[in-house]
Amino acid sequence: MADPRSSQYQKNLAGWFEAAKTGDIKFTVVHCKQYQGSVLPDTPHLSALHLAAEHGHIGTVKYLLPYEKELKNESGWTALMSAAFAGHDAAAAALAPYQAGRQMTASTYGYPEGATAIEIAASRGNLAVVKILMDFEQERPFLNDVLFAAIDANENSLRAHAADKDMVEDCVGRTPLHYAAISPRDSVSAINILLGKYRGCRDVSGKTPLMLAAEYGRAEAVRVLMETMPEDIGEIIPMNNPNCGEHEGSTALILAADSGHLPCVKYLIDAESRRGSKTGTTAMMFAARRGHAEIVGTLLPFEASMQSTGPLGHAPTKSSALQYATIANKPDVVRLLAPIEHGLRNDAGWSAYNIAVKQGYTECVDVLQVYEDEIEQCIVSALMLDGRNEEFNLVTDKPLTEIVQRLAVTLGVNDTDTFFRAINDIIAQGDAIRELEAMRVETANAIRERDENRAKLEEMQNQLRDMKGHLYDMSELEKKITIVEQQYADKLKDVRAMEEEVEEVKEAARKEVEAARTEVDVINRHVEELENHIETLKNSDDCTLGQLLGAQEKTAKLEEKLRNSERTISELQRDIEVTRQEFDTLSAEHDEAKRLLEDMEEMQKNLMDMQENMERFEAEGITVDRYTQLRTEADVMRDKLFDKSRKLNEANSIISMLIDDVWVCNKRLSDTLKKATEASKGFAEDAPGVGASQHFTMPEIIDEMSNLIRSGSLGRSASAAGDLGMGSDFHGSEFGGISSSYGGMKYGDY
Repeated sequence: MADPRSSQYQKNLAGWFEAAKTGDIKFTVVHCKQYQGSVLPDTPHLSALHLAAEHGHIGTVKYLLPYEKELKNESGWTALMSAAFAGHDAAAAALAPYQAGRQMTASTYGYPEGATAIEIAASRGNLAVVKILMDFEQERPFLNDVLFAAIDANENSLRAHAADKDMVEDCVGRTPLHYAAISPRDSVSAINILLGKYRGCRDVSGKTPLMLAAEYGRAEAVRVLMETMPEDIGEIIPMNNPNCGEHEGSTALILAADSGHLPCVKYLIDAESRRGSKTGTTAMMFAARRGHAEIVGTLLPFEASMQSTGPLGHAPTKSSALQYATIANKPDVVRLLAPIEHGLRNDAGWSAYNIAVKQGYTECVDVLQVYEDEIEQCIVSALMLDGRNEEFNLVTDKPLTEIVQRLAVTLGVNDTDTFFRAINDIIAQGDAIRELEAMRVETANAIRERDENRAKLEEMQNQLRDMKGHLYDMSELEKKITIVEQQYADKLKDVRAMEEEVEEVKEAARKEVEAARTEVDVINRHVEELENHIETLKNSDDCTLGQLLGAQEKTAKLEEKLRNSERTISELQRDIEVTRQEFDTLSAEHDEAKRLLEDMEEMQKNLMDMQENMERFEAEGITVDRYTQLRTEADVMRDKLFDKSRKLNEANSIISMLIDDVWVCNKRLSDTLKKATEASKGFAEDAPGVGASQHFTMPEIIDEMSNLIRSGSLGRSASAAGDLGMGSDFHGSEFGGISSSYGGMKYGDY
């Protein structure tokens, strides 16, 4: 085993951590056995798994999981927290089954003790990671439903929250408005909902929602917040704040430039350029240090040649953006800034060229060597030469002569005139480069404006196409309204005709009930005479015993038939009661139909009002939003109208069915009474001598009832009586009296 103190071991250990950062899986596999479990010597003592998760190298993460999944630093910071912090959802998904739910044991990175990975992901706007961890971390002390709704841009939940009095914030003091500002979704509506409740809010690091939106690259949120909260433009992070690191005194523009978000920089550049942080570090200096060449080019016309007022990192006081880029070894940015800032020196007297030479950054040295102050000093010294002499060795200052000669060799010249022309060409090239850069910036701005104008034009064209489509839809809607109005008129005629028919049926039913009552009275009188006739028959001496026995048998059969008839009549009574209930339902539905007609008339009136409004809007110039609202209202009215028509058709169908049921009941009652008539005739034929002296005989009574039934009066009267609630007189004791009279005859009575 290698000695941990040996240089080779330390070199490989540094390579181990670098491989985790860069995703060099081959180096990781080769050295895993020797270096697994190692942590960085400096705070916060992270492992290779931490670094791989932080940089999103999923292959390295999966390989190291079996070896380092239990590792965490002294504050309880896990690899899953690193993935959640950086927003790498694939790494978070791989780590979640092993490390989800673990809480920090001490404050670090601005997060308090007890914070979990899901809360870290939410506070940084990493919605994808939040959704992955939702199933793993059920206990979320610092992430409630309102904050999740804000990052998910759930407008309904946010409206409910905006209406209550509770103020919400997470473990780092970020409110739902902060979360909406960094949401990856389209959160414009969410921001507008929360503005009134959380205006002027800051988190524990002193950042406003505008600053967070700029830092996380939410350009549309930056635009909306600048329009709706102009008081936050130009605000800085408070000084002496331990939670904001090197960004004390920074503006939203500085945060956007440092994070590399060009669209946000473009929104903020006019309002917040040329403003430095606590150390005087400008947005262009932060961008140069990070190597964001495009952002540096955008900021160059606004912040060129500015120098810091304090040290930051390895950069001393009075450092320029060029020196920040050189210290960070960003040759692309150095190449962009060198023509303008090559002559600036920091507080230590060093130029960018001196820094590049000292650090050994060859590419930066090659770029800066042309512009270094030494050349300018040679030019000044050369002005002291005698222009009449062709050689430079006439200068008495030997060191200066050597410098000039070396410069002449570099430029490939042998005489003074050619030397000065070469120097002038270099200066002219620098001026030309500066002019070209200015022209490039102007061209970029012009292109940006052109793209914006083109986007606006396309949006206007889309709106125009939508408007034409809406106008076509409106014409189609008018046609449909005309058709519906005609259908409504037809239905209105049908309903009125139905009302007249119902009134006629009710009137006929009343008349038939009165006639039925009269007929029932007649039948009752006939029954009384029949009972008297039977009593006379019982007391008659002329009747022989055989005749009496035969009559008794016939009477028993007739009683059985009458009982059957009584059961049938009872069933008919129940059917008539059901029919009466159905008529009640029909009456209620008829009232509902009337209400439907009233609603339809009201809807027709509303449609006419809406048509007038549409004509007025066309005259005044209708907007897309208002037109869409009108179209929605028209669709709702149309749906209601169709629903009313459907209900009206159903009512018509029910009425027809009920009328058919009434006639079926009449038919059944008629058939039953016919059977009773036939039974009575049979009794009369079997006992021809019985009751011959009476005025009304049983066959005559039943024949008369059959005639009534054949005419349809009795059945329809019963149905109508059930409908009108008068069935008790008809369904009571009349037929029951017949049954009881015959049922009382027994052999002992004879």
